[in-house]
Amino acid sequence: MLNRTIEPGISIPESINIIKPATQTLENGIELNVINAGEEEVLKLELIFPTRVSDPGSYIVASATHSLIDAGIPGKDAHTIAESFDYFGAHLQTEITPDHKHIILYCISKYLPDTLPLLLQIIKEADYPQTEIDNYITRMKQTLVVNREKVSWLARVNFNSSIYGNKSPYGYIPDESFYKLIERDSLLQNREESYSWSNCIVILSGRMPDNVISFVKDNLAAINISNTIGSNVKPDVEETPGKAKFRIEKKDAVQCGIRVGRKLFNKHHHDFQGLTVVNTILGGYFGSRLMSNIREDKGYTYGIGSAIIPNKDSGAFFITSEVGAQVVEPALKEIYFELQRLCDEQVPEEELNLVKNYMTGVFQRSIDGPFALADRYKGLRLWELEYDYLDRYLNLIREIDPGTIQKLAATYLHPDMMNEVVAG
Repeated sequence: MLNRTIEPGISIPESINIIKPATQTLENGIELNVINAGEEEVLKLELIFPTRVSDPGSYIVASATHSLIDAGIPGKDAHTIAESFDYFGAHLQTEITPDHKHIILYCISKYLPDTLPLLLQIIKEADYPQTEIDNYITRMKQTLVVNREKVSWLARVNFNSSIYGNKSPYGYIPDESFYKLIERDSLLQNREESYSWSNCIVILSGRMPDNVISFVKDNLAAINISNTIGSNVKPDVEETPGKAKFRIEKKDAVQCGIRVGRKLFNKHHHDFQGLTVVNTILGGYFGSRLMSNIREDKGYTYGIGSAIIPNKDSGAFFITSEVGAQVVEPALKEIYFELQRLCDEQVPEEELNLVKNYMTGVFQRSIDGPFALADRYKGLRLWELEYDYLDRYLNLIREIDPGTIQKLAATYLHPDMMNEVVAG
């Protein structure tokens, strides 16, 4: 019988036996990665293109181009396209960041031959009907009006601007004037120039018969690549000073949005993995120090957390929360107290072991199933990392000690390094 009064020990594998994709570059230059795994015959097909933007204006146009990619093609409007996918139980999803844009198709494996041709036609022939463009602009303006009432949104965009600069696609503050850039001709031109198949990464995952894999390969190989556009456009990132404080006034707000953090680096930095452990201790899970102190002990908020977000050329660390307007200063005091404590005191072994167990469990869940395996591979491929990065990650979790954590905190997360934004 399992004795539930005894805490299970830490079990961190020394290495992982993970299903890796079968990868090949087709004759026309398209990279195809196939993870044939899982129990159910459903699949996920993800097409990834570089976004290729350098400023907010180009990012606004790219976002509209990508969001409206399925808004119409010759002979089919948005409703007809949606019904065509829905008929086969398929779902089309688009995502975009300043670094990459993604088109994701979920469907039953046997119906991919019925849906893939339409997906490829959409990318090639999207014609952006003016009514869909007008509706999109209206929705975006309405969303902007709603967001400006949210202190969390105000804190987020102003924090990003404080570390990346307002001229960067990572840090711009949205404004109605941007939507004047969204014109049909500019969207058509952007589609023609930025969806370069020579730079496309395709990840196919799920349980599927061999004939489906062959069908995908044949359809991709048949694409005539006429535009080979480089992928090395670099988004602008301004040099911004650290330790700056910003107050965004929002009259009658009963809560205030808080962001405290700084610009950092991406996954290629030698201390990135170590800082993920430090971040987890500080605010990366429900039992973190920030949650225990500011939510459980002080009762200043329903939720508070921290994160490290990498991007193509840099990254960011931030702490985020919403607190009552009357407890902003006490909450900030406790945030800086927890940052300083990480710098001054070594983490107790018992707390560190708990975090190691948690992080190991999260990692193991992140490779459970074909879609999770595809996402894990994508996180490596887009950063041009190999699978040994994951082995090194597990080894770091196993070996990291309180002294190393204290040194990392003092080096990168000292209170004197932080920008502070309060909206409310």
